[in-house]
Parts: sequence; structure tokens; C-alpha cells
Amino acid sequence: MGQTLGVMPSSHNIDIRIEAGEWSKILPNWQNICKQAAKAVLESQWKINLPAEISIVLADDAFVRNLNKLYRGQDVPTNVLSFPSNENYSEAITPRPIGDVVFAFETCCEELFNGDHITEFADHICHLVVHGVLHLLGYRHEINVEAEQMESLEIQILANLGVANPYDE
Repeated sequence: MGQTLGVMPSSHNIDIRIEAGEWSKILPNWQNICKQAAKAVLESQWKINLPAEISIVLADDAFVRNLNKLYRGQDVPTNVLSFPSNENYSEAITPRPIGDVVFAFETCCEELFNGDHITEFADHICHLVVHGVLHLLGYRHEINVEAEQMESLEIQILANLGVANPYDE
């Protein structure tokens, strides 16, 4: 994990769609924000010299709550869920499917309004896209050392995107 390639594939496929929620009303440039954040992660962490494919779904709390209950046994919404493809391909499939990231609109809004560090919705979503895509690439935060490594990567990638450190106190 975490190696930077000298030569990056020129065209990653980042598929983004709105499933539910008021995303386009609150975040009119949702496509650009999600695509730039996802590509920034891939450019800094992608280890295979092949284009990657990621699906980003902008949904609402009900949609995410159902997924969270079905796949994680937790009957609550959460801000972001990541579903890595977990496929081991014996041949070079282009683009390489990495997985899906799903966001809950109401939870993301609530976090923004209750948070102290990021005050722009675009920056908050950018952070969550970076966080979700890092999960697709195998990063975790269940134990302190993993959390510190993941947060450090998030801070670095976000700084390159012009987004302030979301963990600053």
C-alpha cells in the first residue's frame, strides 16, 4: 500500500451518479469535486500501471442505511460506505474495477453543520471521497496505527487539492 508510481495511467474511469438527496442543489459542481478527489487518491496511491474504475453514488440516509444494515449488520445511516471489489484478476483487465463508494446526503450535511474544522460542504465531500477511496485501496482505521497512517494520507492528499486539514483542532 501507499506506493507512488512513476508513470500513472492517463484515464481512470470515475463513474458518479446521484441516486437520492439534494446533492445538486447544495453542491452544484458535485461531479468535478468527486472526480478530482478520487483521481487525487489514485494518483498518489495506485500501484498498478493500469487505469482504475470506481463508482461513486450520491444517495440519502435511507439508501445508505439499507446498505449498512444489509452488508454490515448496522441499522443506521453513516456518512460513507466503501465496497472494494476484492477481485484478484489473473489477467490485466482495463480499467481495473476497484469498487464502489456510497454517500448519505443528510448525514454528510449534519456532520458539516456540527463540525468545527471544515466549513464548506465541497471540502467536506472532498474529504469523504478521499477517505472512501482510500478504503477501496485497503486502508483501514480500526486500530490507532492504521488510523494515523490513513489520516496522514488524507491530510496530504487534501492539501494537494487545496482543502484544509479536517483533523486540525
